[in-house]
Amino acid sequence: DIGVTGVQTCALPICDRAGRDGGMSWRPVSPLVAAWARWCTMGAAVVAMDVLAIVPVLLVGASLGVPPVGRVAETALVVSLGGAAMLPAWDLVARRLGLFASVGFALVWGIAGVLTAERTVWWLLPFAWPVRATLRLLGTHANGTALSGDDPVAVASPLPAVLLTVLLLAVAIAVFSVVQIRVRPSAGSKRAPRRVPAPRPVHQAMPFQRGAPIQRRDGSALRAVLVSLRRTGMLTTAIVVVVVEALAALVWHRSVYSSTLFEFVTLPVAASLLPILAWMKTGPAWRVIATRPVRPGRLAVSMRAGIVLYTIGFAIVGCVIEACAGAPQDHVLRAVIITLTLGAALTSVHLWLAVRFSPVLSLAVLCVGMLLSLLTGGTTLASALWMWGPWAWAGTVTTTNDPLRMVVAWFVCVAVVIGMQPLTTRALRRHAAISH
Repeated sequence: DIGVTGVQTCALPICDRAGRDGGMSWRPVSPLVAAWARWCTMGAAVVAMDVLAIVPVLLVGASLGVPPVGRVAETALVVSLGGAAMLPAWDLVARRLGLFASVGFALVWGIAGVLTAERTVWWLLPFAWPVRATLRLLGTHANGTALSGDDPVAVASPLPAVLLTVLLLAVAIAVFSVVQIRVRPSAGSKRAPRRVPAPRPVHQAMPFQRGAPIQRRDGSALRAVLVSLRRTGMLTTAIVVVVVEALAALVWHRSVYSSTLFEFVTLPVAASLLPILAWMKTGPAWRVIATRPVRPGRLAVSMRAGIVLYTIGFAIVGCVIEACAGAPQDHVLRAVIITLTLGAALTSVHLWLAVRFSPVLSLAVLCVGMLLSLLTGGTTLASALWMWGPWAWAGTVTTTNDPLRMVVAWFVCVAVVIGMQPLTTRALRRHAAISH
């Protein structure tokens, strides 16, 4: 919930700037009033999201003859309160540092809360308060397993955690309201006006030698796409993640730790994030790119293939790091088989979501999918629910010697890669036709 809240928070300023030529930035209102308007809008979106997520529980209870109306309303209120507790902070991060910084901070905050909500010192950790407040109401542990009757969390009252969450929300609103006031430019400022440099000519004449032979470039659409992806941040992101994996292998000195990091975290995150980064940079210019003398279908296939090649290269490097860290040969072999196909499948799905709908929705699916996969694949629930966490298949498949699980996961990934090709091509053609 907190990760999706971060996505909603960063989506609001992006849509505001893009949809109304600056939105609230040119309105005759103070920064504090504009901030309160944003926070109220985002708070209403969080409440609506949580209500829509919890209403099916009410419907199931009604079908069983015991509709838990009070419990559902109480749970929706507490969950919404926890999700909105740090909205002012995510708003400031989104406006100052951008989309991925806001989502990253929100995810780290949410995962830290899940990992520490049942510790004895939870009351000292603000990120654990929203999660702790919902455990007894939901009747589950932080990892989703059911609470037993004699469990300390089931016996303890949720009221202290709820009050601490309310305190966290009040402090966040007060602190970031002061920040909004302090960053307001002074009305009596007498700074000298900034000098604007003289405009430079946009088009410069190219040197031409009479009689020089005309050089023709290779018309490969795939090569053109790979060149266009250089400045999208994909290569930098992949290099940073590879360096983190290598450092983890050097520091921990145990192959199981580096393998777990690669298979459960870095591979699914990188495979899902790379197409989002690519489309955020390529999407605005796709209509111009599509006017090249190349068939649209061929260009779309090359676009998808170029991003998938980045993911496959990253997966190969990760498997090499696993082998160098001392992982068993059979484990590395299983990792190579599943990570290449899983990476291609996740890249294909998230590219289609980014093109057909928006990068923000693709990022939200990544946040929810990673959380569900870590809960179902990184715990004892993996033995029964591993199929419902495809983002964690690289870990849940390679850590077991079940050939049936390997075959099922591999065929599903291959089917997704093949099935996403016509959908992505259609979405790219549609985007080229309607973009402006």
